[in-house]
Amino acid sequence: MGFCFTDKNLGINRVEGQVLIDNSLFPPKVDQVTATSTNAYDAPVTAFGINFNTVTISILPAVRVGRPATVKLFPFPLDSVQINNRVTTVAGGKRSRVKAVRIGDRLTGKSKIVVSGQIAIDRQQPLTLYRSINGAQQVASDYVRNFLLQHDVQVLGKKLSATRRLTQLTTIKGYPLNYIVKGLNTFSNNYIADVLLKKLTPRGDGSVYLRDYLRRQVGIRSRFVLRDGSGLSPNNRLTARQLTTLLTHVAQRMDLFPDFIASLPASGLEGTVSDRLLDYRGLIRLKTATLSSPFSVSGLAGYYLSARHGLVAFAMLANGQPDRTQPTIISLRQQQDQLLVYLITKI
Repeated sequence: MGFCFTDKNLGINRVEGQVLIDNSLFPPKVDQVTATSTNAYDAPVTAFGINFNTVTISILPAVRVGRPATVKLFPFPLDSVQINNRVTTVAGGKRSRVKAVRIGDRLTGKSKIVVSGQIAIDRQQPLTLYRSINGAQQVASDYVRNFLLQHDVQVLGKKLSATRRLTQLTTIKGYPLNYIVKGLNTFSNNYIADVLLKKLTPRGDGSVYLRDYLRRQVGIRSRFVLRDGSGLSPNNRLTARQLTTLLTHVAQRMDLFPDFIASLPASGLEGTVSDRLLDYRGLIRLKTATLSSPFSVSGLAGYYLSARHGLVAFAMLANGQPDRTQPTIISLRQQQDQLLVYLITKI
């Protein structure tokens, strides 16, 4: 929040009124957030979001075995997020195992995070977990107030949210799009993907624009379904052929392709594929896709350079089926890596 430093440097030491957060860029109540979650990635998508609408939980052992561990939000506590600490300090040498479940309060919009498990007394560094939150606007308000207080800027007004139209006074220039997309694809950041899709149209429904682009520009005529920008919705429907059609189209667009392929993480080196395909380190550019609920889903798509065929676009999609035992994500990834190696070496 750079404006905290700016305000202090400009001599602003006190805000006598209210600090208003305008979240009206995207339509309200578009996104449904699950009541409970053990993940960081299924966060609400809002125009004003801090830390991708997640919180950081820091866990340290107590000074004696058997005592509750120290569990705090980092860098400071938030009024809208309650921590229920059920973590016990255990003897040194034992394995630290901690679970955090976010439970949303539908009446207040606040989040309660139940943290349970054990942490070894000889652990020196904090164990860190990230979780999504409910009530994104309340959490953002808490963050802003704390940022200001950290820099000795008092806020006397209590309300920190607004839905009415406000007057723009200044603009802070953001990062260029290629830099943002690089972070999105390298670390598979769902929040960034959903925000970028919403920003494609003034009404916050970029999926309409994207569907039109895929049909008219890319030439995909067969049926597909796009519910979000991140792929988290289990109602999305795409085929591997449709994905390779898109990848082939982008490869022919020299105004787009250099930045696009650079945004894809390099095998064995970066992000979500830093530990995969190590024998082909840096030789494949690819993007992963993963869902664990309600079905196991694993996807892999990207490009590699073939001595026989030149630049090759590929896509692999695998998922479990209803009312059956779900395959593990690890097994699906191993099969996809093996198939990709076969394609590279044999075809």
